[in-house]
Amino acid sequence: MERANAWKQFLGTKTQNCRGKGNIPVEAKGDPDARTIYNKVVSNETEHYTDLVALSTLHLGALLTRLRSFSDKTATNDDDCQQKFNAFSDRKSAEAILAFLNAVKAKVAGRDVRLGPHHFVNRLGIAEDCSQVNIVVKPSA
Repeated sequence: MERANAWKQFLGTKTQNCRGKGNIPVEAKGDPDARTIYNKVVSNETEHYTDLVALSTLHLGALLTRLRSFSDKTATNDDDCQQKFNAFSDRKSAEAILAFLNAVKAKVAGRDVRLGPHHFVNRLGIAEDCSQVNIVVKPSA
């Protein structure tokens, strides 16, 4: 919603000029160049991927090992076995999953700080007659 209001505020009277124009050409450019921006996005997303793999191994790998260790020879039927497995796993599983989600949230928050290396600045230009829209994207840091 905030972005939509910012968009409306930025466009102001230009929206009147754009009514009925149909398709408006849009040109997006990277600053200093598109390849640099592309490589920066790939690098940023690779960092997130690496974080997810490491945190999954740390938190969810231990959870899988624990779940695999369940053994009960006293269950009398499938429902009894399921209840015993749930009693064995529920609290510890929830704790491990919550720890994983909190670790991911903290990693993302640490990487995606404004004006940090994972943040981009977009400059939008609209011709007065609404004949062209230009977007320039550059890293913030």
